[in-house]
Amino acid sequence: MPNVALPLFIMTILLLIFLIASGVFKKILLYLGILSEDKEIEVNENLGTYFNCLSNKNRKGWLVDEFHMRKVHDICILSEDMVVHCKEKH
Repeated sequence: MPNVALPLFIMTILLLIFLIASGVFKKILLYLGILSEDKEIEVNENLGTYFNCLSNKNRKGWLVDEFHMRKVHDICILSEDMVVHCKEKH
């Protein structure tokens, strides 16, 4: 049975070198202007909440499932605020 400790040790050392060098390599590329800084893009599509986007039929289905789960299985999926919100929209 061959000993796999040496190849595993070499791969670990190479991985550590790669992890350390990747940060330095990125800084060099940024300094040279080859790579640009990552900018976080803010996206606001003015979407409503999940329950605002549901049709009345789907919202009613959620309420029926919620009341069934509460009555039969004693499990609450939606918070009380969401139940009130769904009732108001329905």
